[in-house]
Amino acid sequence: VEVDIGVYEGLTSEEILEIIESRYGGDTYKFYNDHFLGGEKSKDVEERVYQGLNNIKKNYPDKRIALVTHGFIIRVINKYFNPAILFPNFYNFLVKNAEIKRFNF
Repeated sequence: VEVDIGVYEGLTSEEILEIIESRYGGDTYKFYNDHFLGGEKSKDVEERVYQGLNNIKKNYPDKRIALVTHGFIIRVINKYFNPAILFPNFYNFLVKNAEIKRFNF
């Protein structure tokens, strides 16, 4: 399930970047740790994605699993497999439509 971004739904990336600049002084880390107005906290999304990945790791060892996601969730998955990732690199991880990324437990 993609992140519920509340009032940001329907805005372009450029419009959201303008909000990050005006509300958070351009600090994407503060933006990530805040909640989406009318939506979820990014940390809550991260926790549920990590739980799902841990469940896959536990219940399907040595299996190939395909996940289909939206942009924010694939960034969270990338962070799971690359825990040392720093901001703003979290948001700089981009995936094209229908692009395949491979992660290994």
